[in-house]
Amino acid sequence: MKKPKQHLYVFNAKNESDVSILISYLLYEIQKCKIVLLEGDLGSGKTTFVKYLALYLNIKENITSPSFSYMKTYNGLVHIDLYNYKGDIEEFEDYFEDNVVAIEWSNLREFKFSKYVHVKIEITKSGRKFEVTVVR
Repeated sequence: MKKPKQHLYVFNAKNESDVSILISYLLYEIQKCKIVLLEGDLGSGKTTFVKYLALYLNIKENITSPSFSYMKTYNGLVHIDLYNYKGDIEEFEDYFEDNVVAIEWSNLREFKFSKYVHVKIEITKSGRKFEVTVVR
């Protein structure tokens, strides 16, 4: 079995426009992998990341956290929040095929995706640190 390739990127963002720049760099990989696993503390910027990703995917709708509905769908994007979700992630798999899927709080579950972009966000004194691992 062929071992997946992994690439690690570290990016420091001082503001939201820096997050937009990061996504512009990652967009090709995100569109190839289709799965974005987001990890970070409350208020670290997971939903902000998805908001800017949606802009690059030409989604005009206002992106908000799906914390209480667990999933929101847009044209080309599925946004899932696992923070309070107790069910099985397989319930959402029908939505995965033709969409980019962004999963907040991905560290609360184990996944067996063969291709994905993992984004770990840390709050720093100067803004946010993004550790991005691309697996494909």
